Amino acid sequence: MNSKTYIVLAVLLVALCIQVYGNNALPLDQAMKKVCSKVVNRLANEDKVDVLVEFNSHKWDMAALKKMSRVERLNFVHNKASAEATSAQKLLVSFLKSNKVEFTAFWVKNAVAVFQVSQSVIESIAQQFPNVVKIRLDEHIPIPKVEISSAEVQAALTYGLTLIGAPEVWAQGIDGTGIVVGGIDTGVRHTHEALKANYRGTITGSHDYSWFDGKAKSKSLIPVDTNGHGTHTMGTSVGSKDSAVGVAYGATWIAARGCPGNTCPNSALISSGEFMACPTKADGTMPDCSKAPHVVNNSWGGGGSSDFYLDVVDTWRAAGIIPVFAAGNEGSKCETIGSPGDFADVLTVGAIDSKDRIASFSSRGPALSTYPFTAIKPDITAPGVAVKSAYMNSDTAYKTIDGTSMATPHVTGVVALLLQSKPDASYDEIYQAITSTAVTSTLSKPGSGKAQCGGIRWNKFPNPIYGYGRVDIPAALAEISS
Repeated sequence: MNSKTYIVLAVLLVALCIQVYGNNALPLDQAMKKVCSKVVNRLANEDKVDVLVEFNSHKWDMAALKKMSRVERLNFVHNKASAEATSAQKLLVSFLKSNKVEFTAFWVKNAVAVFQVSQSVIESIAQQFPNVVKIRLDEHIPIPKVEISSAEVQAALTYGLTLIGAPEVWAQGIDGTGIVVGGIDTGVRHTHEALKANYRGTITGSHDYSWFDGKAKSKSLIPVDTNGHGTHTMGTSVGSKDSAVGVAYGATWIAARGCPGNTCPNSALISSGEFMACPTKADGTMPDCSKAPHVVNNSWGGGGSSDFYLDVVDTWRAAGIIPVFAAGNEGSKCETIGSPGDFADVLTVGAIDSKDRIASFSSRGPALSTYPFTAIKPDITAPGVAVKSAYMNSDTAYKTIDGTSMATPHVTGVVALLLQSKPDASYDEIYQAITSTAVTSTLSKPGSGKAQCGGIRWNKFPNPIYGYGRVDIPAALAEISS
C-alpha cells in the first residue's frame, strides 16, 4: 500500500468520525455538565482517573415479568438488558478500543467502566456521545469497619440463631434446602469446615458459575478471602449445622468478590452484581442465568444518597432476585444510613444485641434524599453484636465480631428459609412476612443516641432506628405459609 493510499484512508477515517460524532457533538461547557464534580476535583490533582460512563437505565415491566417462570424471567432480563447496553455503548466501545483505553462494559447497569483516562479523553466522551448521561468517579467504598467483640461466644449454638427462632423452624424441616444464596463481599474461604459442603463449586466439582472475582485485572479463578469479612458473613447465612453458626445451613451458596483489596471499587461491585444476575464461568465467559441465586447478601455500603448501584438492584428485582443490604455502622446519630441500604426497594438490616437493644454503631435513618431513597430504614433488625462465625485464617477458624455486616446475613438466611417454604414467593411477599411479624415487645430504648429519628420515637413502629422491629423466623414462616 503506497503513501497516497494511506493519505486517502486517513481522510476517509476523519470524515467518518465527523459523520458519526461531529454532527451531534455538544459544546464543551454543556457536555461537562454530565461530568460529576468528584471527577473534576480528582483531575485537579491527578493526571488520570477511573470513571463510570453511564447511559439511560433499563426500564422494566414488573407486571409482565411476574407472569414468567423463574428461568424464563432471568433469561429475559439478561437478554433485554444486554441488547440495550450493547446498542447504547457501541460507539463508545469503538472509540475506547481505537484509543487503546482499558474498559469494562456492563449490562446489569447500562454503563462502561473506563480506567486511567485523562481529562481530554473524558471531555471527548462527554462531547462526542450525546447518549452518555453521566460520567462519575469509580469510587472505592471502604470495606465495612467491624469491631472484634470482647465477648467470645462459647455456647454450642450462637445466641443470634436462638434469638430469632432458627431451631424452631429447623425442627419443622426448614433449613434452606433447594435455595441458592449469593454473597458479594471480600470473598470466601470455600474450604472452611462450615462452608465447604454446601458451596456449589464443591457440589459440581468446578468453581465455574459459583465464584467470580470482581477485580479488573488478575482475577482469581478460585475463591479467596484475604480479609475475613466475606467468610464471616457467608458463615452466618449458610454455615453448616455442625458449625452451629448458619441460619440456613441447608442452602447452597455462591460468591463474588466485590471488595478485592482494602476497598470495594464501584466497578468491582457492579461486575459482581452482574455475576449474581446471570452467573458465568470463573473467567467471566458463557453466562447461564438459570444458575442465579435466589437472594444476595450485601454486607457493604458507602455514604448515603448515592444511586450508583440503583440500576443493579433494579435489574435484580426485575429478575426476581431478592437484595438484602446492611444499614451501615455509622450510628448512633440519626441520618447515617448508607447506600444502597437507603434504597426504597431493598431489605435493609440494622443490628441489635443479645438483649434486643439497638447497637450503638447501627446506622439510622431517615435517608437524606427522596426517592429512590426512603425515610424508614432500616427495615428490620437482627443480631449484630458478638456474632460468632467462620473466618479466613484456617479451615477451622472462627471469630466473634460486631457490625451490621453481621446482622445482615442473619436476614439473608431467613429469606432462604422462607423461600424453601414458598419457592415462588415475591420480594413483596418476603418483605411483608418479615416486617409484619417483627418482634417489638422486647425492644428497649437506645442506650446511645437520640430516642427518635425523623420525628419518630424508637417505640413507634416502623421507625428509622429499629425499622419494623427484630426479625422472628417462626412468625415470618407462619405468615408466608398462610
